[in-house]
Amino acid sequence: MENKPSYYSITPAHVRYDDSLKPNEKLLYGEITALANEHGYCWSENKYFAELYGVKKGTVSGWISNLEKNGYVKTKLIYQPNSKQVSQRRIYINDIGYAEKIEQGMLEKSKEELITTSNNNTRVNKEPSSKKVYGEFKNVHLTDKHISLLKNHYPNDYKDRIERLSSYMESKGKTDYKNHYAVIRNWAKSEKSKQTSNKVEDYFD
Repeated sequence: MENKPSYYSITPAHVRYDDSLKPNEKLLYGEITALANEHGYCWSENKYFAELYGVKKGTVSGWISNLEKNGYVKTKLIYQPNSKQVSQRRIYINDIGYAEKIEQGMLEKSKEELITTSNNNTRVNKEPSSKKVYGEFKNVHLTDKHISLLKNHYPNDYKDRIERLSSYMESKGKTDYKNHYAVIRNWAKSEKSKQTSNKVEDYFD
């Protein structure tokens, strides 16, 4: 029975871009996939491929050997009953080799990412915190820049504002403020708004 190819062949990216394969070996892989579509394997002889590509049978044999060496195909010899005479050679598309390559690549990538993450964490842990602790209860965290801004906005009572926040947080058990500088600024804006409102009411009284 003649092994006829289907209407299309499949040459996936991992085969197309494998530098260990020759261009004609990649073409042969595609041809094998086309011939294997019906039964799951190709049984065409080297003579068929040699005539197809205009090369010697020994050249085809070398191509198939390299495809098998790289894990892309697997060959199996079928013998005649009670005989050592080969009746058919079957070529199977073998995805295991590809899976192993991908798995190895992912493993190496994971190792690199693990090393990178570890290095980043080490750098982060070594970097001192830019925030300092203020207030009577040592619970107000501000950077030097925050202190400078508070001095600029409230030169006469910036320390009192810090202490007010410290006492409030301690009395209420507040630990969820993400930005203590922002809290102080928001309180100040709220106070200013109330003062403005009171002045307007006094004007119309």
